[in-house]
Amino acid sequence: MSLPALRKPHNMLMEILDSFTDNEFWYVERGSSSMNSSGGGRDTGTFRKVVVQRKDEKLWLPVPCVPAEGLLEEERKHLRIIRDCASQIYKAALAINDSTLNDMNIPDSYLTTLPKSGKASVGDVIYKHLCTAEKFYPDQLLNILKITSKHEALELADNIFLI
Repeated sequence: MSLPALRKPHNMLMEILDSFTDNEFWYVERGSSSMNSSGGGRDTGTFRKVVVQRKDEKLWLPVPCVPAEGLLEEERKHLRIIRDCASQIYKAALAINDSTLNDMNIPDSYLTTLPKSGKASVGDVIYKHLCTAEKFYPDQLLNILKITSKHEALELADNIFLI
């Protein structure tokens, strides 16, 4: 029942993505050489990096770029309208997902297998690092853990995602 309801928001989002035919803006990977070159993958002029300071800096996301002269007012207005539309579509999809999850029954056998605490799931070292540090630095945690194999890394990721 929920899948057909989600098709409409999906199609609407695909229409929005397909509407980006003019390259008003583009993205480059963080730290890539194209961040420092002209054009950023475009044929016209140089670009400037749009710096968006976020509290929850997501280093894996690409950097948005615009032409050096910036966006035209018409393009800004168009992007705001698209952003508002996409936000409404997101809210509708979220409501559909929430109602679906609320209707699902969770077996007791599954609930009993879940860890009873975060400490039990991630282990003493990670739990202590997460709870005692003023600010969480993933690099410091990785240095403390001294992961030596892919197997250890996968096991750690599995434990963290159980929380």
